[in-house]
Amino acid sequence: MLAVRISTKMEAFVRFLDGEPVEEYGDKGTVVLFALRHAIQIGVHEALRRRQPGIPIDVFRFLKFDAFHILVYQLRPALTAELLPVDNAHFEFIYDVCHRLICAFFITEHHYTNLISNSQISSSLRNLAHDIDKGEGPATENDDRIIKISQQLLSCFRQYLADIKTEEELAQRAERTLILTSLNTQEKLDGDLLDPDKWQNAWNWPYGGKALDALETKLQVNAHAIRNDVNKEQMSRIIPVVQASGTGKSRLSEEYVPSLPF
Repeated sequence: MLAVRISTKMEAFVRFLDGEPVEEYGDKGTVVLFALRHAIQIGVHEALRRRQPGIPIDVFRFLKFDAFHILVYQLRPALTAELLPVDNAHFEFIYDVCHRLICAFFITEHHYTNLISNSQISSSLRNLAHDIDKGEGPATENDDRIIKISQQLLSCFRQYLADIKTEEELAQRAERTLILTSLNTQEKLDGDLLDPDKWQNAWNWPYGGKALDALETKLQVNAHAIRNDVNKEQMSRIIPVVQASGTGKSRLSEEYVPSLPF
């Protein structure tokens, strides 16, 4: 499961990145993807530039600890260049969600390692590192090899979001099923306690106890306060009746109604 929670449904964010207009984010999802890819390009290029030549590259550590920090630092400038000032209303919300999700992607070990392992990123990075050691390194982040790696990494990120969306949907479905099951179980239990005739006989039994007196007293006190205290004249003429299921709330209400002076 996702370790970092965000304040929006993943389904909406995925639709946004797919190009659909979404109220929380606007309609520039494809532009945001371009900015993310550019930030990745800068992160990978700068991390490769700082790499010590001749040492075999550990792809997982390279991306997670070297490229990641540069990428996160470059995220805001990349989004600013593409979104501001046109989409200023959505900018901070988009930036916050993107930042949280990118951090979550790199720190969620199961998703990160599986997605990278099943992509061509490892071979692409090793080949590029080999070229750099031979003096054939990329001059800028716009080198075709860097762009290819950034596209592959962005594809892994998109798959990560799709996986989270699926987990979110499954969790919501399971929650709905649990609620329905609980309701059905409660109805079954309630229905099995007594047959309808016994329920009706119990309801018709003469009312006892002091709950009705207490209710009438409470209502009278409230009514007196509303009529005579200027500080309480705006008080609601409603009082809550709260208790556990099966303790007589409905019967109390019915018992009180006939006593009203209609």
